[in-house]
Order: sequence, then C-alpha cells, then structure tokens
Amino acid sequence: MAGMLRARRLDGYDDDATVDGAALLHDESEKPLLTSMMHLGRWPLEVAPTVCVQLFDKRRIRCWRADSVEGLAPRPDGEIEADGVITATKIEKSRVDRAYSVSDVTLTVAGAAQPLKLWLPRRACLRRRWEALLRNDIFSRSKKRLATEARVAAAAEAFATGGPPPGHTRHRDAESGREYDVDETGATTWVAGEVAATQPPSSNALALAWLLQRALGDEVDAVFSGEGDAPVLRGALAEMKRCPLVPEEAVDAGLQEIPKLLKKAEAVAGSSNEEDGARHHLVQFVARPVFYLATREAVGDDASLEAALRKACGSAADALSKGKFTALEVLRSGSNVDELPEELRHVIAAARPLLLRRVGRTLTPRTDALRNSQKAYDAVPRHTLATALRAGVVPNSSSFVGGLAELMARRKLTRGGSETVAQALARARLGLDSLPDDLRDTPENELGDDHAAQVELYRRRAEALVEAYGDDAYADFVCNTYPALFEPLASIITASEVKAADALDELFGAWGDALAAAEDPMVTDSDRAFVWDDSVGTILDALVAVAHRAAEADVDTWRALGNWLERFVDRLRLDLAVDLENVAEDTAKLAAAHASSAGDFAALAACDCPALEAALPGFVEALRREWAAREPSAAPRVVAAPAEAPDKPS
Repeated sequence: MAGMLRARRLDGYDDDATVDGAALLHDESEKPLLTSMMHLGRWPLEVAPTVCVQLFDKRRIRCWRADSVEGLAPRPDGEIEADGVITATKIEKSRVDRAYSVSDVTLTVAGAAQPLKLWLPRRACLRRRWEALLRNDIFSRSKKRLATEARVAAAAEAFATGGPPPGHTRHRDAESGREYDVDETGATTWVAGEVAATQPPSSNALALAWLLQRALGDEVDAVFSGEGDAPVLRGALAEMKRCPLVPEEAVDAGLQEIPKLLKKAEAVAGSSNEEDGARHHLVQFVARPVFYLATREAVGDDASLEAALRKACGSAADALSKGKFTALEVLRSGSNVDELPEELRHVIAAARPLLLRRVGRTLTPRTDALRNSQKAYDAVPRHTLATALRAGVVPNSSSFVGGLAELMARRKLTRGGSETVAQALARARLGLDSLPDDLRDTPENELGDDHAAQVELYRRRAEALVEAYGDDAYADFVCNTYPALFEPLASIITASEVKAADALDELFGAWGDALAAAEDPMVTDSDRAFVWDDSVGTILDALVAVAHRAAEADVDTWRALGNWLERFVDRLRLDLAVDLENVAEDTAKLAAAHASSAGDFAALAACDCPALEAALPGFVEALRREWAAREPSAAPRVVAAPAEAPDKPS
C-alpha cells in the first residue's frame, strides 16, 4: 500500500527515544514507504510534467511520469525518470535558491544519466515530510513519529478501500440510508459490504454502547414529554448547571424550548424516530463520556481503537481522582498537546485514530458527505469573525453572542439574500444541493421500487425543514438562549490575551486544508491521510493553546471550572455490567454496523437487537442504581490526610 510503513510493536520505547527505523521494515523491498504526486524539475512549476515518486527502503527512489492518481499502477507504466539508490541529496532552502535551481530538491541517483530534480508537493506538511525523509531521518525516528506513520498508513489503507471506484461519485439514498455509486454514464450500483475493515470492539463494548444510547434516549424522551423518570439525564443536567461557564437559566430555557422545536421538526420530517438534532446530541452528551469512562469492562485483550481510548481515559481519570494533577494544572501546563501530562497525551494519542477515521468518512472524495462539508464550510463567515476579534471591535458582553446569533439566525446572507446562515448549514447537512434530479429517470430496478417518488418526498420534507430553520420560533430560540448560554465563553474569547482570532484562523485553516486535500485529484491516499492527520493535530493544538491562554488570563474562573470538571468526571465513572447471554446475533449486527459506519458510535443505536431489548429493563435499573450511588452526598471523595496532620481542635 502506498505510504505503508510496517512497524513492529513500540512497547518499551520512551517518547523521546529514537529507534532504528530500518529494523522496523519488512523485507518486502517492493513495498514503498511513501508515494506522492509531484512535478518534474528543470521546468517552471506551472508547466512541469506530473510524476509519481516512490521512496523505498535503503534510500531507493522510483520516479515516472503519470497523469492521474486514479488507477495508478503499483509499478510504473509511464516514462521512467529515475529508478535507483539516492547517493546525494540537495534541498533548496530559499525561494531564490529554488528559482535558480528550478526545483525544490536535486537528487543524485545511482545509474541515472543526470541528477533528478523535483518540485515537492505544495502542501506544507507534505513538503516537510518529504524533506525529512530525503534527509534520511526515516532511519532515526522517535516513537511519536513512528506512531504517526503507522496511524497514517492504516488510515490510507482504509480510505483506499472505502471510497467510490475511479470515475464514480457516491451518494446516499434518502429513504433507505444506503449508499450507491454513479458512473459517468449515469449507471448506478449499490455499495455492498463494509466500508473499511477495522478491528471491531469487543461484544461487551458494542452491547454497552447500544444499551446506553437506548436507555438515555428513553430518558431524553421522558424529560421532553414531562412524563416518566429520567434520573441519569436530570442528574447530568443538574451537574451542567453547576458548571461555572453555564448559567443555570440558560439550561432551563433550552429544555423548555427544545421539545417544541423537536415536535415541529418531526412534523416536517414525517417521522418521530429521526436520530438527529437536539435529541441526538443530548443522548450523546451523556452516553459517550459514560461509555469511555465506565470502569467494569476489561480492555486488555481488545485490540480495537475504542478499547485503547477507554483504557487511556480510565488511566487519566484515575490520575485526576488520585490528585496526581488538577484540571487547572493541566490547562496551565503547556500551550500544545506535547506539553500536557503524560496521561492526557495518551488520551489524545488514542483518540486521534478515531478522529482521523471520522474525518476520512466525512471527506471521502467524490461523495455527498464531502460536498456537504464544503458547503457548510463556505456558509460560515469565518474571515469576518476572525477580523472582528483581531481588531477588538467585538464587545466583551452578551451583546457579542446576541449579535452573532442575530447574524446566524435572522439575517439572510446566503443564496442571494434569501436564506440565513442557519438555513444554509441545514441545507448542506441535509444534502439538498447534492440530490441529483436525473434520478427520476433512473430505472426502478436500479435503485429500488418507487425511488423517484422517495427522492422527491425527501426533497420536499428537507426543504420544509430548511424553511423551519428560518422561522421566528427557531430565531427566537437561538437569540434568547445562546447569549445566556455562551456569554461566559464570549468574555473569554474576546479577551486580547487569549488570541482567539489566531486560534480561529488555525482551526478553519486546518479544516480548509483537509477539504482541499480531499478534493484534489492529484493527491495519493497516503498523502491525503497525512494531510488529514496533520489537520487534526493542528486543531487539537489550537484548542489546547486557547485553553492555556485563557487559564493564564483568569486563574480563578478556570480553577472553579477545573474543580467542577473533576467532580463531573468522577461522577461519570460508573461500574456497569453487561449480560451477554444469548445476544451473539445482536452483537454481530452491531459489529457490522460499526464497520459500515467507519466506527460511528451513534450508528449502533439504529440496530434492531431483540435480545438486548429484552435485557434493557435490567440494564436501566442497574444504571440508575449505580448513578445514585455516585451522588456526591452519598459517596464523597475520600482524600488522604497529610503525613503530619495537625491535631484536631478540642
């Protein structure tokens, strides 16, 4: 596989230690370490021929002319420019040097009649990657860099097997949710099988994820309807009210208005089972942290990505509860991920493959998901926001959030002044601009019975839903709730010391780079995965930097926030047991859903699992009992006394 670096286990190496990279490579000399599309030197970049360049073990390089990434053969089928061992490397350091040399690098290759000159990939992260490789750094690599290569290689392999074939575009059927490919002639084919082969979580973990979402979904319905018990969700919302950055009245106002909006959305969509919007996010708000922090399930023999994250989260929560560090110390410890405590670095390292997998799922080339993501990106006035923050013209009060809410929910700024930004985001999420009109002329045996009518019905309901995002009820909800909810956050990001504009530029810049790499037809799977991984890293570093600067600027507020976070994490560490008797068929369904959705945690809730359904009442009872036992008043945290404790007062 292009870009594949076969590495052995990394256990036993220190983070900063270096290892012999050559010893970690298999003997498959024909397996390239890296494959990229570049341009041939000796020509001005604008007119230079396109070449495919592969780097192998022992500094062997192969370069041949190729016009396209699609259908790229594992062996060259174009004009060979070089194929041999690199004996000397010269990397140009400045723009003047590059202009004089008419290339970025000059490589002396054994057996070649003349040096090989190349223009490296234009994206900065890919350029840096190739420069490091050509300097022979691949044979002296840290554990962190090896982990990056392994993560990128695994993602590239998954992306290569998960996208549509060359010359096809992928779409999602509005009625069934299944995906299908359309070729250049308009012929359609259902997508069969799994999107990517990934190590599924254990049966315990899959069953726990399903049971949690079902149990909490019922509690959300009880809260919204005002009928029935919901102790776990109400307890979590009560904890949210104690958060120093969340005004209590904002939570109450939101809970009062959300049911009305949900009923309106259900009426528009024609279904009461729509797993999206406020209900969906409220379920995930509680279910995800409980799933990753639950203490019962063993993860030692589970090789899934979810198991690695659960183990890392458990270790970090243990360190936090035992006082090894406080949340405030974490925030003030450094301005990037590498400066965080070891336990937190392990959590982020375990989360990155999952994040990368979700990015790959969202940005798969030639799919509706990618097109919708690009439309959503274009709909956000990111440059205006960053400029206003940087110029200091944003007021440090609720008027900032109120003005932003008015801008997003009331002002018609998109589609020629006919829709609000909220409507444009809803249109992109629903994929309305991507629904092909010519499906009405597609034979029914290609896409199922009455498919044209189904597409038209979906279009009409989705258009009605977009219209609902622009009505007064939705605008009033946004403009009344959001200012109260986000006023404390606004006071933080508008402080000059926080430099929120810089972070905003980095966030949107990284996401823009990821979108551009997804849409570029001349980017290989390996390079695309590396760009996406670099974008995820940039976003994480930007978020850590903002939190660090904010904590330094207002220690008291963030100390209170840290104390609340410690209590909340401790509350979510439930001891949950899952009864797996006679549920093998159900867990097999969950494993298939996990694979076909690229590991989407929320996708499991849609599976029909009769055996787990029968076990649900018992699980709900145990969940509520464990939640009640974690009440701070019922189970206060035990703090060890100091070695030389003072005498008690008489």
